[in-house]
Amino acid sequence: MVNQSKVQFERTVEFIYDQTSKRLNLKKGELGVSNYQIAGFKNQKEYNEAPNYSKIDDSILSNILNNKRQNRKNKYLIPSKNAEMYYQAFVSNLKFDSVHELLWGKNSEIKTYLPKLFQNIMLDSLENSNKTIKNICSDLMKSRSEKNLETKIYQIYEEIKEALLKEFIDFTKAKTSKEHLESPEGIEYEIVGIKGNVPIIDEKKSKNISGTKLNEYLGYQKLNMAFEKFIEDRLLPLFLNVLILQFNQQKEEM
Repeated sequence: MVNQSKVQFERTVEFIYDQTSKRLNLKKGELGVSNYQIAGFKNQKEYNEAPNYSKIDDSILSNILNNKRQNRKNKYLIPSKNAEMYYQAFVSNLKFDSVHELLWGKNSEIKTYLPKLFQNIMLDSLENSNKTIKNICSDLMKSRSEKNLETKIYQIYEEIKEALLKEFIDFTKAKTSKEHLESPEGIEYEIVGIKGNVPIIDEKKSKNISGTKLNEYLGYQKLNMAFEKFIEDRLLPLFLNVLILQFNQQKEEM
């Protein structure tokens, strides 16, 4: 049996991890700082003398900068445990404007890498075990007369790029998932009774997702699952619109 957690959106997630490591290394090179300075210390001696509970792990820091992921340390690139400590070190000492910029880049950078990201999303979708995603993406490819797959993907990207950019930026800010949109104060709804509708507060709280701050940035924990939901909820409707428009155009030309 295939372990889906290892193969679902593997190209897509790997691309994001690689972009992040490159972004961090670019900042490190521009500022001319060492790993120990990124961790908040002047040098290795000062780092070694500090108690472990007060500092980030320099081996994990090295893993992040080299896009090296280990199950027990940083399976999702940024450690799920104490993610905020690593965020703070990177933002403060590599001069990022925000955690969102650290993880996903400025909006201008996202716009630059979006075509390549979309290509990875499509390639992963065409091989996906999620039949809805796979079938709709396959239909989208079959609807194109071009033979080259990359050309088909690029043409589709060009047709949806403005809507895609908006949806993806919302996704990176943890705005698209249903569980992210649950109110931290509880969900209000109404029940119908003999005396009319009565407002009730459901005390179910929004799920605490490690490394994620709702409406500000999406962390990397189980990012492959987050991409699956993003594609189902946000991209498939765009793809279906493309298919419908193409079908109508072909009908008019007959």
